[in-house]
Amino acid sequence: MKRAICVFLMTLHVSGCTTLSVVPYGNGGSGQIREGERVVVTTPAGARELQVTKVSADEICENDQCVRSDQVERVERKEVSVLKTAGAVLVVTVLVAVVVALHSAPIGGLPAMGL
Repeated sequence: MKRAICVFLMTLHVSGCTTLSVVPYGNGGSGQIREGERVVVTTPAGARELQVTKVSADEICENDQCVRSDQVERVERKEVSVLKTAGAVLVVTVLVAVVVALHSAPIGGLPAMGL
């Protein structure tokens, strides 16, 4: 049970808290991409994630691997989404509360409400 909860929390952390936003790039300009950012570059060969070490109007580079601007179809910046993070925290809190409530209930089920 603890392992399942840990896997669930890690999945939420990795996928639920980040978002991809399209970054203008191409047409002779480097747009708003900066060194040190994590971006997903889509080319005709597919998409790949890069930690930008160098960017210019001609290419986006990660260490020695560069993608030429004429190959780039789309660039997306990975960012932390405050709304998704808050939603993930809320969902996890509710799930933990439900699990705790169910495990602390008597064996016969939930106690009857007395009037």
